[in-house]
Amino acid sequence: WSRRRVQAMRSSPRSLLASLLELERRHVHSHHEMLFSATHAIHMQFCVSNVVMCVAAYLVDRSFWPVVAVCIPVYVASLVTRVCTRRVADKSAALLTFSRSWLVGTLFACSAFLCCTRMLPICEAMSLFDILLLASMCTCTPFY
Repeated sequence: WSRRRVQAMRSSPRSLLASLLELERRHVHSHHEMLFSATHAIHMQFCVSNVVMCVAAYLVDRSFWPVVAVCIPVYVASLVTRVCTRRVADKSAALLTFSRSWLVGTLFACSAFLCCTRMLPICEAMSLFDILLLASMCTCTPFY
């Protein structure tokens, strides 16, 4: 920890946050910014295909609704964030904003799935098609 960061911790939480944000921006390299810009179309295809798979699974089996209720808002929010961050001139700030939104979306989805499986018997009522579709969506996420 630098002396400046320790002083920021003592002075106020806002200055500590500003110090940490400054640290994060220094670690965003131009290579990461270039990859972020280059993967815009892939991200759009990824989100749209997962929304289509969710809707298809719901149309086949109505017991898939808890998964649809969680997944579609997360993918739509990710799409909106990606489109909005594409227009930002500062690409390192855009990358950090999108990364944070992806993290929040992932935490929301995992928490919601946990709550759904604890309160609703969603895994018991799902058809094999729904389970395979959910498995394929989960498998595609790390590849993206």
